[in-house]
Amino acid sequence: MKKNLIISSLLVAVSLSFVACDKKSETNQSSKIEINDKSNLNLVSGKPNIIFLTREHCGSCEEMKKTLKTKEISAILESKFNIIFLDINNVSLLPKGLSEPIGTPTLYFIDAAGVQLVEPLIGATDENSFISILQSAISEYSAKYPSAK
Repeated sequence: MKKNLIISSLLVAVSLSFVACDKKSETNQSSKIEINDKSNLNLVSGKPNIIFLTREHCGSCEEMKKTLKTKEISAILESKFNIIFLDINNVSLLPKGLSEPIGTPTLYFIDAAGVQLVEPLIGATDENSFISILQSAISEYSAKYPSAK
């Protein structure tokens, strides 16, 4: 009798966890639908755009976000770039023609039309290397759009 009660309790618990997972999937699906519009990327003209492709529980993503917050890099980003954080589950929102991401973080440097300026950065990098990449993106953007500041 006790054994049947334990088995029944386990079955109920497992069933409830499946229902919870289904509800979570429905929530995730609906949030994808809400943002499944390329205008939500908010690409801007007048300066380069960075799409920072990330995912939950990504240690390298968190490391790279800390790099973005350093004094020199944050000053460059604020004045020279538009940065957009995009979860890898929404990769379908990337502009056509960009290489398929192979991991996170992946940072794409693009213009307002979604055209790549420099090779994407895959993984985290140190402050000096990232500054060099930013300077290359600025140079490419300036060469392409000479009237841009």
